[in-house]
Amino acid sequence: LIHGITSAIMLTFYSDWKPRLYYSFKHLKEMFGFCGWMIVKTFIDWMNENFALFFVSTKFDQHSLGLYKTSVTKANKLLSIITSPIIPILVPAFSRVKNNNNLLIDAFLKIQKHLCVILLPFGCLFFLYRDMIITLYLGEQWFEAADLIGMWIFMRAFSILINHFCG
Repeated sequence: LIHGITSAIMLTFYSDWKPRLYYSFKHLKEMFGFCGWMIVKTFIDWMNENFALFFVSTKFDQHSLGLYKTSVTKANKLLSIITSPIIPILVPAFSRVKNNNNLLIDAFLKIQKHLCVILLPFGCLFFLYRDMIITLYLGEQWFEAADLIGMWIFMRAFSILINHFCG
């Protein structure tokens, strides 16, 4: 907090530009036109995740809910090891060719093909050897969640290829 305040004061003092209170609905409309679909996608993803959690919590006990939530979180973290380095590269690459549909589609399909080579074997192998991987990765106390984590990673590997990057 002190670092942020100090930086703001120093940058304000040494900069030619000085902040002022100003609000423009025109700029808000332009910004929302630029990022409105991302807001909608983020909201739908949030609803999807929380609806599943709500459904599981109404049908199962606390133990099952904890097992579900932790399993899904662990599975998503494993998959993010693969997908996280790619996203910061894709956004600028797709932004550069956004006005040329042929280049955009070619770039998208090329990325999807390369990811398919990585994600599908990973998902299939994780599903087939889930018991051994979960025992090594999380320990024997998580053996009860091995089926859920294996199925979740198998399903998400396909979902990432088909859905994730389309958003």
